Order: sequence, then structure tokens, then C-alpha cells
Amino acid sequence: DAAVAITIGGPSAAIVTTTPGQNGLATFPGTTGRLATVRVTGNTIGFVALTLLHPDGTTVLATYSSAANSFSMPAVTLPATGTYTVQTNPSGTAFGTLNISVTSP
Repeated sequence: DAAVAITIGGPSAAIVTTTPGQNGLATFPGTTGRLATVRVTGNTIGFVALTLLHPDGTTVLATYSSAANSFSMPAVTLPATGTYTVQTNPSGTAFGTLNISVTSP
């Protein structure tokens, strides 16, 4: 998987996948009660599903899918302090680049 680290309010990072169907991961630190919005720009992958995972790594906090060049997941209030993960899962054998960032909100 292609992996990047980002921060809330920081610059976006490019997730670049080069193998058909390759997934991506973006991690960011968060604190209890903070509002976070995951944003995507420059999506060349096409249809991609995003999943926001709790710091425990198993609890799904939000999912969102889009084929748009730019889109945002609905804002989520972070339930715990720790490192959150956003998984990117392209449709089928798609690959390419997307820029991911997190804002508050």
C-alpha cells in the first residue's frame, strides 16, 4: 500500500498508486472532541472509496466514495486521542494519484 502522514490543518500529501487496485493509507494524529474533515483534490484514480478508522485500527468512523476530482468526507468528531487512518480503495484495477488533507472542520 502507498502510505503518507498528514496533520490536521497541514498541507496535503500525494498518495500515488502504481499497481492496478493498489490501496493507499494516510495517517494523522487527532485528539478527543476535535472535528476533522478529510479532503481530496487532484483525484486521477477515478472512483475511490475512503474509510476513516479509529486509532484502534478496526472501528470504522466514516466511509465515503466519489469519482470527482475534488471532494470531502462529512466532518467527524474524533472520539479518542491517537493516530487515525484513512484508507483509500480504488474501484477495480484503477490506479493513479490523489492529494489528501485533513482540516478542522
